[in-house]
Amino acid sequence: MERKILNKRVINANTTQTTIQLYNTNRSNITIDEVSAIATKFSTGGSKVMIRGLNIERMSTLKSFDTPFDAESFVKYYANRVAESDLGKFTSFKMLQITVFKPNKKN
Repeated sequence: MERKILNKRVINANTTQTTIQLYNTNRSNITIDEVSAIATKFSTGGSKVMIRGLNIERMSTLKSFDTPFDAESFVKYYANRVAESDLGKFTSFKMLQITVFKPNKKN
């Protein structure tokens, strides 16, 4: 998986904001299970994380700063709206945009 840092800035003495774009180099989609693992990885150490994903339909907020990532609800949402044969197209992503507010280490 490729990672591209779109923006990194120090907000104040206590926090750094980083915006990252993730995508697969082989043009395959990022699965919902991979999104769960990414959400867990970036949510450590007191960080606040927002994850947005681009699927076949639109750019969607998958996890906001104050809510956990709920893969089951996301899949159920599309399962009730699209044919079962198309479900994988709507629950996988070409690209993720992750915004992380990370506490700065104190000396």
